[in-house]
Amino acid sequence: MATALVYSGSRQLKTNCEEHEFREAVKTYQELELPDVPTPPTDVQVIEELLGVAPGHFKDAGFHMKASPNSDCKGCGRQLNWLDVCHTALQTPGHTPEFILGTFAGEHGRVLAPPFRRLTCYGCNTVQDCAKERIVRGYNCKGYMCQGG
Repeated sequence: MATALVYSGSRQLKTNCEEHEFREAVKTYQELELPDVPTPPTDVQVIEELLGVAPGHFKDAGFHMKASPNSDCKGCGRQLNWLDVCHTALQTPGHTPEFILGTFAGEHGRVLAPPFRRLTCYGCNTVQDCAKERIVRGYNCKGYMCQGG
């Protein structure tokens, strides 16, 4: 049994996550019949800057999301992607760049987050009500999984 971080609203709870549970979440994510939204290389460069790593660190990371057709930012219209996930995480208490990098590296075990979390747009800081608007239905990078809803 591996330790995982499970998010509930804005609270972060530690719990145990079985490997099969994480695999099932990944399978659910992969089966979502929604367009795959890759994070553009220019946004990956900004993620590297935000997290304080060398340019090119995430060159082959493959930050992808599954998103519904109406998943553009309600404030400025940009397509939400992993830059917005990292930007939002950095605004959450306890989510330092080191913590986020550790999460990507699997240092905190398998991470499962519930679907429809609120995301804040990197471009204009508009908070997206993902549950109400049914947007950004799942995202995945290494050992981090936001379960599709």
